[in-house]
Amino acid sequence: MRPTVRSLFFFAFLIVSPAFASESDHKYQPDDPVTLWVNKVGPYNNPQETYNYYSLPFCHASGNLAHKWGGLGEVLGGNELIDSQIDIKFQKNVDKSTICELELDEAKVKQFKDAVESSYWFEFFMGFVGEMHPDKNSDNNKHVLYTHKTIIVKHNKDQIIHVNLTQESPKPLEVGRTLDMTYSVKWISTNVTFCTPI
Repeated sequence: MRPTVRSLFFFAFLIVSPAFASESDHKYQPDDPVTLWVNKVGPYNNPQETYNYYSLPFCHASGNLAHKWGGLGEVLGGNELIDSQIDIKFQKNVDKSTICELELDEAKVKQFKDAVESSYWFEFFMGFVGEMHPDKNSDNNKHVLYTHKTIIVKHNKDQIIHVNLTQESPKPLEVGRTLDMTYSVKWISTNVTFCTPI
């Protein structure tokens, strides 16, 4: 039996912190903070069914999460941008840094398995959060969660041009296991110019 691949995607935006740059000109200085905004998740086969990204037990800072609300159309579309609290600075590479240690209990494992089996999706950055692999030692499939995010950011001088996120390091979803959730950031200079969509 071929392994069934299930995917969970998340919507994320890189938007400059208003204290250091203007969202209207999208210009940054070296080491300016760049906010990674997460949005919604939902089943791939039903894009109208969406949930807040943190409705799944992903790592996030405790307390009030910073939100960025768009216009009425974005709200009606179910968009809810939330600051991921991942430390990203303009033009500063990060080899590997910890987001958090995710302790898997029975409820978290069930939530992630349900999301993987329902092919949850995300927009903008696309990558697998989880998969099912055939387990040679049983009749069941083994669910895994990707624990490392690699973020590659292309920039032209002081402007972000392109962002790509891939996910790696699959680990089994097992009750009692602690997963080290990590990320890395690589900045690459490009000659492509910034274009404001109409």
